[in-house]
Amino acid sequence: MDAKHNARTRGDCKQFQQLAKDYLTKQQFSEGIELLQKAIDIDKKPIDASRKIFYIRHLNMTTAHRLRGDTKTALEHLKLAREYALHNFAASSFYIAVRCGEKEGLLYTQDGDLPMAKSAFDRALQAAIKIDPSNVLLHYRTAVVSLRQGEFQLAMGEVARVANVLADSLELKQRVNSNIPGESETIQEEIKSLRLFANSIRREIQGAEYDQYPDTQDTYDLLITSHYR
Repeated sequence: MDAKHNARTRGDCKQFQQLAKDYLTKQQFSEGIELLQKAIDIDKKPIDASRKIFYIRHLNMTTAHRLRGDTKTALEHLKLAREYALHNFAASSFYIAVRCGEKEGLLYTQDGDLPMAKSAFDRALQAAIKIDPSNVLLHYRTAVVSLRQGEFQLAMGEVARVANVLADSLELKQRVNSNIPGESETIQEEIKSLRLFANSIRREIQGAEYDQYPDTQDTYDLLITSHYR
């Protein structure tokens, strides 16, 4: 297979995936899944360099079948995604521990198996903290499952962590955009609002112990330890 054909097929895969996303957004699942399958068929060609990211194709199929309500098929594609990713990445990598873990948690959530969903999100979150400490999505996923399980205090603790991480991210953005007129002030107001919100939750959960802890990330981690559950 020549370089020109390789470039064309990789371009086709990208186009198929974008069109599939559009179909899935419109809940036209059959059309979307058909296009995702075409991308997989192209990547099956051993010479194609994009085979190295074959796991992404199956993660996309996992999402498509989950949205369609077909958890069984979604899990099959998730298993394939994990297997292909293991050929290129360590089991503790972001691609396997975090991305595959989050997909697994979503599938269990959809099936109503909240303990398994919580377990999957927790594992993914622990991996994410080591690789990508600012990953807000998994904190949010954990909060949603905790809320559905009736663990309101734990859910609010995760929400506080989300607000705190968002404030951290905005502080980084503020440093980057410090020379843009008006931008810094707007971001500062958002940061202040998020910090106040996070601290109000922390005060409610920790009560009289609130003043004993500094306003640090470790303090927000304490909100979801067994001491506060």
